[in-house]
Amino acid sequence: APGTSCNIQVTFAPTAAGSRTGQMTISANISGGQLTVALSGTGTAAGVVTLTPTAVDFGQVEVGTTSPPLQVAVGNSGATAIPITSLSITPPFTIASNACGTSSLAADTDCQLTVEFAPTQAGAATGTLTIVDGAGTQTVALTGTGEAPPTDALGSTSLTFPGTIEGQLSTAQTVSLTNSGGVPLTSIAVSVSGPFQVSSNCGTQLVASSSCSIGVVFAPASVGILTGTLTVSDILRTQTVSLSGTGVQAPLLSVSPANLTFAVQQVGIASAPSTLTVSNTGGAAMANVGFQISGVGANSFATGATTCGATLSNGSSCTVQVIYTPATAGGSAAALVVSSSTLGVKAVTVALNGTGQGLAGLDVSPSQLIFPTISPGQSSAAQTVSITNTASLAASSLTLTASSQFSLAQNTCSGSLAAGASCAVGVIFQPIASGAVTGVLTVSSAAVANSATVALSGTGGGLGAIQAIPAAIGFGSVGVGIVSNPITVTLTNPGTSGLGNLTLAVPAGFQLVNNTCATTLGPGASCTAGVVFAPTSAGAQSGNLTVTSSTASAAAAVSLVGIGFDFTVAAIGPTSQSVASGLTGSYTLLITPLNGSQGMFTFQCGSLPANVACLFNPGNETVSSGAQGNVDVEIATGQTGSASGSMAPLGWGLVPLVCGLAALPLGWRRRRNALLLAALLAILAGGVSSCTSSGGGTGGLGGLTKPGATPAGTYTIPVTVTSTGVQHGLTVTLTVD
Repeated sequence: APGTSCNIQVTFAPTAAGSRTGQMTISANISGGQLTVALSGTGTAAGVVTLTPTAVDFGQVEVGTTSPPLQVAVGNSGATAIPITSLSITPPFTIASNACGTSSLAADTDCQLTVEFAPTQAGAATGTLTIVDGAGTQTVALTGTGEAPPTDALGSTSLTFPGTIEGQLSTAQTVSLTNSGGVPLTSIAVSVSGPFQVSSNCGTQLVASSSCSIGVVFAPASVGILTGTLTVSDILRTQTVSLSGTGVQAPLLSVSPANLTFAVQQVGIASAPSTLTVSNTGGAAMANVGFQISGVGANSFATGATTCGATLSNGSSCTVQVIYTPATAGGSAAALVVSSSTLGVKAVTVALNGTGQGLAGLDVSPSQLIFPTISPGQSSAAQTVSITNTASLAASSLTLTASSQFSLAQNTCSGSLAAGASCAVGVIFQPIASGAVTGVLTVSSAAVANSATVALSGTGGGLGAIQAIPAAIGFGSVGVGIVSNPITVTLTNPGTSGLGNLTLAVPAGFQLVNNTCATTLGPGASCTAGVVFAPTSAGAQSGNLTVTSSTASAAAAVSLVGIGFDFTVAAIGPTSQSVASGLTGSYTLLITPLNGSQGMFTFQCGSLPANVACLFNPGNETVSSGAQGNVDVEIATGQTGSASGSMAPLGWGLVPLVCGLAALPLGWRRRRNALLLAALLAILAGGVSSCTSSGGGTGGLGGLTKPGATPAGTYTIPVTVTSTGVQHGLTVTLTVD
């Protein structure tokens, strides 16, 4: 219209690089015809904008939280800057940072954007990051899943445990922990207080929509109702579960009587049963009371009917019958071990003894001895009796006795007489006055019911020559290599004329001491000489003190009898054991008297490691001729001192002792009876007796040890057995882990 203006916009769209010119012509109904506008511009290479990556997945993110930022790179590979028209993102995704700006992208550069996911509801979410620029529109696909937050629900708020033996662990009880959320429950931690232990847990993380179990066991260290707390904490909160349980005393075995000795029983014939009463004097029930017979005579004893079932309640009793059927004649010894399968119950040992006999089997020849007239105070020459065992079994513990004024000499019958074997003994007549004398030689055996006898007769009279008092000396049992006390023999000349060339002689194994007798002995005079027994070997030994004179009508003889005592010691089973400190090594020694020896044996341990007690069961033992004995040696570690003795209270420290007692070996062998029970109760009560400490052994000490513990190492411990002045022993090895 007249007097007005308008605008015309012109754009440059080069199709190739380089300078370009042009002209815009405006035609109208004006004078002059047309208007022209000169145009020029330069075409440059087109720019390219890229986004890397083109898709971003945030995975699972808890509702109400924001994910970690993820990066998107923006690149301009062109030679000129490219303008940015807009930058946008769809929720629930957000731009966390922008290093690219909002106006343009410089030529040939890269910049970084970071984006985050902040879900507001559960479920899958999608969105787009969009950049509009001079090169076009670029997008990045965004995905993620909103997950419900974790939960930490406990299945129980309290646990109650049944009665549990002190020092032992109960069966585990569990508490469930449930996460019903869509993401893991983290930072889980579990702890307990009081006498309880965690036996299993959930780890530190519980995955989404799952449950786990927390196991707890009750470990009472005392008797009574005990409480504690299970604490469960996680990223959300801390929760507690109350714990309670009752500690009870361990089951304890006792038997009555403590040993069984059967009457003499015919070989192969079963005795009437003897009844043992088994009691549980502890505070909890025990399971599977069992019986096992061991020892050299085990095949002669057997258990019969029993009322002991699968469980023996505390405070209750049951019975078992024991039957003796001697397999051989003579003494039989074994041990009945009463035990339970319940952990911590200590076995009890009952000693079993019996004697088997045959009806007959001893034969003597001749059956009668008649001695010539002998002056009172003198001794006849020995007459020999042959003794034969006609039975099919050995005649054990053979015993020969003669009536007064008769004595034994040259006796080869001692100990046991094998089936079909023979031995001989000399009998001497020693009248103490004039007149007829009768007597009997009795031959008996523990294996034979009926004794054999030999009738003895003689007459005292005639002229006296040399009178010896006593006419016979019995020295009893004397240890090999040991000299007995002297016994005095008085020699008298009852005649009216002197005795010349007086000579005294004794056989090997006997010695003369303190001899006051000269070579002559005047009428009516007396002198004395001492005789000692000094055996060089084990077994019965005999002979005569012979007194001769060149002017005497007959020699005098004093019968000498003694038994040389000796024995051997050997181990039954291994002599080397390994235990942890607080536990006990157990060894068994076999004692065998030699050649008819018998005696009472005592025991002693030598140098002991620190905090070790050496115990013997029995504390001492008498072993008969022809029998064997055994003794248990218990080397208890982890004590408060070192001691050696029989199984009686030793003043151990209570804490290491309780730990040691809980793991004592179950295989007790012999005579572990009421004495052991009393000792254990006394120790638990804290009774203190004297003990001797020493640091023997070859093991090294490694690291620090708690008070009362036995240092780790390998120790050699000498064990000495003594009887009748004779000592033998052996060495046992104990390794403390």
